[in-house]
Order: sequence, then C-alpha cells, then structure tokens
Amino acid sequence: MMASLAPRQPTTSTRDAEVSTHLSVKAGDLIGYTTGTIVAHTWDFYLSNTSKHNRFANQARYVNSGDLQKLLTADCPYGYFSEAMEAEYYARFGDRSGQDGPGTCDISPDRIGTIAGGWFKQRFEADAIPEGEVGWGMAIVEGADGEVQVNDERHTVRAQHGDRTYADPKTVTGEHCYQYNRQPIEYAYLKLLNDMELAAAFGAGECPAQMPNEYSVYYR
Repeated sequence: MMASLAPRQPTTSTRDAEVSTHLSVKAGDLIGYTTGTIVAHTWDFYLSNTSKHNRFANQARYVNSGDLQKLLTADCPYGYFSEAMEAEYYARFGDRSGQDGPGTCDISPDRIGTIAGGWFKQRFEADAIPEGEVGWGMAIVEGADGEVQVNDERHTVRAQHGDRTYADPKTVTGEHCYQYNRQPIEYAYLKLLNDMELAAAFGAGECPAQMPNEYSVYYR
C-alpha cells in the first residue's frame, strides 16, 4: 500500500508530493525506515490527532490561515510509543553541549502575556490573508533539548541552560536579550509591547543595555 503511494522516481525530497490516504496499522507494525537526510541524517515527522484541540494566542489566525490549520490537531509522536520506548526516545534529547535536556514536547508554545511562541509579519485580518499564505515572522521557543531558539527569516539566536542570557520565554513578560555565544557573537533583543505585538532587534556583538533604535514589530 505505502509503496504504491511513493514517487515513481527516487527523490531526496517529497515536500511537494503530499498524498492523502487512510492506512490502518496496529501496534508493533513496521511502517518504514530511513537514514534521514543525506548530510545530517536527521528526520522530521509529523503526527495529527483529530481529537486534540490545541490553543494559540490568536486562535482565529490558526483556524483561518492555510497551513497553520494542521497545528490545531498536532500531537507529540513519542507519547504513542510504549512507555519503555517513549523513555528511550526522550533519553536521546540533549543540548549542543551534550547535556541532557528536559525531553518534553510543546505543541502549542504560545503563552499570552509573554514573548513565547509564534509571531507573524502582519496583523491578522481574516479577509485580507491570501489562501495558503501564513506570513510567519518569528518563533521564540524552548525545544525538547532545553535550548531556547529565536528564529526569524535571516537569524537564529540560541541560548542554553547555564548561559548568562538564558531565560524560559514563557517567563519573560517584559523585555529580554538573548546572546548567542558563538563566533561571531549575535543577539536578539525582544520587547513585549502588548499581548499581540512584539518588538525585536537582531545584531552583532554582545547584548545592548536597551532596545536598539532600529527594530521590527511582529504580531500574534
């Protein structure tokens, strides 16, 4: 069944070859295997549970905006394994220094009143968003490995437990600067303007004492 749905020619990516079908499996079935990507050997997979109803800071945006709709029923895949295998997967999580991470899934990371979660380039207006257009601007999350990542289209700033500028995004209710201590050093200065707006500035060097004059505004 699965083989019949695969591309006829081998390919390194199936991102544009989505196929919808119903396939029943039972516990213990081998449904496939992979060595991951060619270089890094990593593999991302996605699980949806239609009985779940995830909540976000601006629920209407996710209900009405293209690909965001699939996040409404997304679920953590590791919880569907046996307890022993689930624990084995979580034990493999760790930060870039090799330290163990907390090993948890956070499917809906938005926290109203904090900087945590997803932010977008434009205010949400249901009648003004083209079909399929998402408009992602930035994500501020703490991953399953315990590492905070601030990602926009051009920057990635990371902070780990033990770093001077580490802070759980879900506890930041005002402003905070994350400093990525690689070479060259980079920072992300974030300031919550209100529940639905966030100012962000990225730059080279150490964290400044206050928000730089040039910054961008993102929206829930």
